[in-house]
Amino acid sequence: MTAYTEDPAVLDAWVIRDEEALTGWSENFVSRLRPGHTLLLHGPMGSGKTTLVRHVLKAMGGAEASSPTFSLVNEYQTPRGVVYHFDLYRLETPEELEEIGFEEYLDSGAICMIEWPQLGEGFYDLETTTTIYIEILSTTQRRLTWYKGIAL
Repeated sequence: MTAYTEDPAVLDAWVIRDEEALTGWSENFVSRLRPGHTLLLHGPMGSGKTTLVRHVLKAMGGAEASSPTFSLVNEYQTPRGVVYHFDLYRLETPEELEEIGFEEYLDSGAICMIEWPQLGEGFYDLETTTTIYIEILSTTQRRLTWYKGIAL
């Protein structure tokens, strides 16, 4: 993992044993998200980034989340406000982010959850950005490490 924030602080860490435990974790975690928060989701393919977003959105009272791989961004209305869910996997250059108005989304005051966030490094505000690194421990178990800033 390369850290873009100099020596990023670990805010918290959890071991999640299965999806049922992820539901409980999400219900607690959403209280830490504020309007304007950018949450970067980093981890290998198949680590559960979209699954995590799905559980967090459900805990916020939002609609069922789906992967925005082909649409790049999905918008969800929740009782806590708008949430934008990005998947930057298919993009190749920062200019493509400019073309979709990425900076305007980040500055909108909405919560932004971003899968494959590396390409957007130059767009994130260190004061409002945190990173969750998802480590695969077994077929069902994951370690989530939450960092202040950009930790990719």
